[in-house]
Amino acid sequence: MAAAKRPSASKPTNATKPVRSTRATKAVKSSKATKAAKSTRAGAVRGTMTAAHKRALADGREAALHVRRYLDALDTHRPRRGRQRTPASVRKQLADVEEQWTAASGLKRVELAQKRIDLKAALAALDTKVDLSDLRAGFVKHARQYSRSKGITYTAWRDAGVSPDDLRAAGISRRDN
Repeated sequence: MAAAKRPSASKPTNATKPVRSTRATKAVKSSKATKAAKSTRAGAVRGTMTAAHKRALADGREAALHVRRYLDALDTHRPRRGRQRTPASVRKQLADVEEQWTAASGLKRVELAQKRIDLKAALAALDTKVDLSDLRAGFVKHARQYSRSKGITYTAWRDAGVSPDDLRAAGISRRDN
């Protein structure tokens, strides 16, 4: 009986050779050619913008910034439903927490510590007066341009909480719907 020949280590077998179909090769070549054609299409140089285009982008960013700041301030300082907190009521709650602190232990003490931190922050927020006049002036100046570029209607602004007086000052009316 003859012994079966073993493949030698120096000769690669068919199992170790990479197999590449001609279809896959053509697809790789095709995608490279397409990318090259797109990058030089119509002789345009990539990455250049005109000064007017850059200025328009900057104006849009500035308008969005003023509108966003005003809407955020409106949302933050909008009256909430229910009984309003006064500085006196928050101070009373803070005194109650301080009183409970002496008898508390363990988890209750941690909960009271957090409540005390929250009440102090609420008291500081109630004591701070916010002047929205600068934010309103920025909104009034930029809202019409922003509204036109984004297609935002009078009704959408009203749903977002903007007052009719601010919209009128910005030049946005119901007929712009």
